[in-house]
Amino acid sequence: MHLLRISLETWYEAVWLPRCQRTIDQERGLGLYQGTKLRRMREENRSSMNAHPSPTPNLPRSQLSGQERRTAYDQFNSELMGSTRH
Repeated sequence: MHLLRISLETWYEAVWLPRCQRTIDQERGLGLYQGTKLRRMREENRSSMNAHPSPTPNLPRSQLSGQERRTAYDQFNSELMGSTRH
């Protein structure tokens, strides 16, 4: 169970959070902010017949760069090996 938790925490910090930040940065570059997105989602839910095309058709890639991948891999292995010593 401890190994699963470490794996999930490492993935969350090394993959998910950077990906979310890239998405937020790109959306802000397009002038989209959280309030705008929420307002649009609520409007679409009220009238699903008048769906608007997505203002962000090209979201950032979900893959990490080579260096980020290596860093995440090294961090995962370090935590994995550290957890087996207990």
